[in-house]
Amino acid sequence: MPRNRRGGNIFKVNDEILKELVGRWKITATEIASSSGTDLHTDDNLVEFTLDDGYDIDWNVPVAMETNQLFQTSSFQIDDRKITFSGTTDGTTFVFNVTFLDDCIVQLKSLDDTISIYIKKIVSSPESIQVFDLLNALKENYFSDLTIRSSEGIKFEVHRCVLNSSVQGVKYRDWEVFLSKMSSDASRAALHYIYSSILPSGIAAEPVKELLELSSSNPKLSHLHSLCDEYIDSMKLNKRLIHLVDSCLHSLEVVKELIVSATMDDPAKVVYTIKQIFKEVVAGVSRFILLSHLYTVNKKGMSKREKREILEYIQGRLVVFIDGGRELLQLSISKWETLTDDQQTEISLYIIPNINQIWLDINEYTKELNVSLTNEPTDGPAAPEVPPALTLQQKLAAVVQLNTSKTEMKRIKKMKKEFKKFVEVGDYRRSQFIGLSEEEKVEKIKRVIEEMTHDGQSIIGRLEDLKKKILIANALDWGSYKLGVSISSSYISWGLNRLCFYKDQLVPLLKKLSRLISSDEFNQTLIELRLADPQTLFDETPPTSIPTPLIPTGKKCNAVIPLVGGCLELLKIQEMSDMILIVQELALPSDDPSHKPQNDEEGVVIHAHRVILSSRSEWFRSALQSGMMEDRNKKIIIKDIDVTLFRTFIEYLYGKPLEYETMDNNEIIELLAVADRYETSSLHVSCEKELIGRIDQSSVFSFLVVADQLSAARQLRSSTLQFILDNPDVLIQQVDAYTDLPIELKSEVRQILSGTQQMSEFRRGPPKRDDDDDTHQVMYSSELEELIDTTDTGYTVVGDEPTDDRLKSLLMAADMDINRAVNFFFGVG
Repeated sequence: MPRNRRGGNIFKVNDEILKELVGRWKITATEIASSSGTDLHTDDNLVEFTLDDGYDIDWNVPVAMETNQLFQTSSFQIDDRKITFSGTTDGTTFVFNVTFLDDCIVQLKSLDDTISIYIKKIVSSPESIQVFDLLNALKENYFSDLTIRSSEGIKFEVHRCVLNSSVQGVKYRDWEVFLSKMSSDASRAALHYIYSSILPSGIAAEPVKELLELSSSNPKLSHLHSLCDEYIDSMKLNKRLIHLVDSCLHSLEVVKELIVSATMDDPAKVVYTIKQIFKEVVAGVSRFILLSHLYTVNKKGMSKREKREILEYIQGRLVVFIDGGRELLQLSISKWETLTDDQQTEISLYIIPNINQIWLDINEYTKELNVSLTNEPTDGPAAPEVPPALTLQQKLAAVVQLNTSKTEMKRIKKMKKEFKKFVEVGDYRRSQFIGLSEEEKVEKIKRVIEEMTHDGQSIIGRLEDLKKKILIANALDWGSYKLGVSISSSYISWGLNRLCFYKDQLVPLLKKLSRLISSDEFNQTLIELRLADPQTLFDETPPTSIPTPLIPTGKKCNAVIPLVGGCLELLKIQEMSDMILIVQELALPSDDPSHKPQNDEEGVVIHAHRVILSSRSEWFRSALQSGMMEDRNKKIIIKDIDVTLFRTFIEYLYGKPLEYETMDNNEIIELLAVADRYETSSLHVSCEKELIGRIDQSSVFSFLVVADQLSAARQLRSSTLQFILDNPDVLIQQVDAYTDLPIELKSEVRQILSGTQQMSEFRRGPPKRDDDDDTHQVMYSSELEELIDTTDTGYTVVGDEPTDDRLKSLLMAADMDINRAVNFFFGVG
């Protein structure tokens, strides 16, 4: 594999590493180590993933590929030259050392050295994927040929060819009937779907219900039905999450109200208030756990907009929650401190019987659970032995699963240790408390409460500091906040999953809590958390008021675009076309002059649709709405372009995805030029992204020339220059390509390198091999420029016999003196 860039381990501080890692990546190779050796494989089924500056991961895994827990992660964090992938539903994390290598390759190596994953950036920064739609034509109404009215009489100017191609088997006359029976809002939503194959964002529930009713009665609209189902499920989930956030705040307010209204001169009422507070705290904690769990198991299927709405809602209530917690502590402390010593003693006497019962309950419920934990195995496999017959992807899945199991075992072992310590400390304190006299128990309770009030003051100070940080702009940046929510919710979900393994042992405790709290909502929460079911939670038939638990569906159908298939079919069968394109090449395949175009009518004819071309290309929109000859004749002559290339371009306009894996660099460059010529921004961005991902030593200078010729290719230009800046020895490796650059570009490259002279270090002599030692000489930009300028002169003197590397070595050994270099050459030759 490639060695470390610039001859050594080059690591960045966390912020710089994040900046370099943000973007779209593909796994180019995987390396798995075991006792039988190392298995290195170049990845054919490329897995792609995107890291954004909000610490989110978006995996794109081929359908036929073996999946594993690594590809289920949804968040990442960077710390001390390591990247941690997390956010799985079971809280699994994967930690890799990050090493930047040559050729834009990054190595991710597991801490136990069993897995090395080599990744290459294919996009410099994550951008939204270009979506195929014709919404601009719907919005601006150009070339519309049909008017449809909703049930309320609102007019919509539409296009018959688009309505015909939106759903297979549904024609424009069918849509005319459907929309005439729908409200205006539902009609707008339906038209948005027709012109884009997705529902509009922010749509209300009622229009979706109308669309759901329509699609339920028409099997051909199954895709629309799935979208409506998914949208309604998403709305239910969002409402549920928001309700849980509000419920947690409500529990806090209830506890505050109980403390405010507490009558401290009546010990019996004080004890009753404490019990009510306990009930509300348990209910609030259960809601918080459910909130974390539902967010964790559903966030993979949520859109970025949906996740942001929920996280912003939670973030907006953090200050309210902090204020509430601070006030709660202040109220509790002030209530206790206002009591006389006799009142504190009297309350403590009332508390003693309850404490004795609590100790007995804890001992009863933890004893059986502790036995179950003790009997659970915590020893994972000793070594990652993977059967050699498996494919590499299967091996990767097996090793990842093995490491996941090891991590799980470590967590369980730690949990068992902590729980055992809790039980032992509890037993010790219980035995100590039981052995005390009545007076000693009273003093013990008063002392513990005093310690709690002292700790409460410290907590109040920390809460005030946290509030100040949140209120200060950018103190709690969005990315860090989102990462914190993701990781904490994942760990809570993992803990919940572990508790579910001991559901039988928890039944007595949960039954008692259910009777104590006596709330259908609390019972429903226990059922949704899968800690209990109605048959075991209730001694009798469960109440009918408890609804079915909210279970994530995991549906996602946005990837299916019926409109694309319909539009491509329109192009293929030439149905409802209203214009023609006549493509004339520079030279036809035959050398016979009679085969060259004799007039503007000769060439390859493509029947097209003005609404589709205008929606996808600014150039076509201007030409077809200009009132000029192209507009009047509905005919455009396309000259000086390869027919196959232009047909690929037209098919792209009609929605056909580009198959970059079958295209070489020159074909993509030609397509980029077509996108530039016909002002098709989505294609321009797509081609630029692909070329940026292909920048390497051999292509960087040719790409720079292309970017310089196409003024709109600013991203490609900046990426090539950045590559040269990061890999300055490319001027030595590709000296011929550099010397062939136009004078202006060559000057620009020199200025960039000379402007970062202290950052750019180069090795003297030929490129270093893997077995070379780390010692090397240093050459700065000015020397490099002198080398390049002198190389051509050297060839004119000694001819073509020496290799590039040999001639460069001689020139550097001669301190760029051409005469000395020639003497060296003939002297040793």
